[in-house]
Amino acid sequence: MDKELKRVFLGVDIGKKIDYTVLSIIEQWQNYRTDMFKGRMKDGKPYYHLTDLKRFPLDVPHNIQITAITEAYNRTKAFYNKTLQMGQFEYKPYLIIDLGNVGESHFDDYLATGLNVYGVKAHGGEKSRYEKRRWYVNTESLYNAVEILLDHKRLIIANDIEDRKGLIQELARFTWKRTPTGNLTAENLRDSDHDDRVDSIAVALWYAQYGIREITTFPKSELGL
Repeated sequence: MDKELKRVFLGVDIGKKIDYTVLSIIEQWQNYRTDMFKGRMKDGKPYYHLTDLKRFPLDVPHNIQITAITEAYNRTKAFYNKTLQMGQFEYKPYLIIDLGNVGESHFDDYLATGLNVYGVKAHGGEKSRYEKRRWYVNTESLYNAVEILLDHKRLIIANDIEDRKGLIQELARFTWKRTPTGNLTAENLRDSDHDDRVDSIAVALWYAQYGIREITTFPKSELGL
């Protein structure tokens, strides 16, 4: 088998009045092969394909954003399930919300949609914590989820992504900076740039690589099951 689609993730960074809300759609493939690789990848590790990325205009009311993102989720789900063969499991995309900025305050609105929703928020602690479909993860771990994939050429960005060159530069310029208290923060070298696109991608990729796997280590009582 040359390639096999495993899962689909939608990452959302919710903006405020001066920040954009961004929706990214990422596929997880096993044994992915493209022209940029020589032959079939045999390491058994998944590869990720950023297929779409949308920035909402500023000042779009929150309820309209939820409606638009819900519609995008349902369209995505329908698209990946339209060619299923008999006996194949239905694809159920994951909607991953960045709980930073205003994300935490709006997260319950996304839960109310009934979609397959989880939240991810970076914090300065060393350990990850899970509570009511929310992951609170180490900041370094969150952004390393992107950096490692880029370094190993396992994150593929579709050619028709709007401002693809700018996005690649934004990802490449993202770096670590230690605060006066000794904590690590991820900051873009260009202060004028927004980091919304990186955050939208980062929460989806962290959950894809670690959230699904680590969730099995928590007692069912902590997972609300």
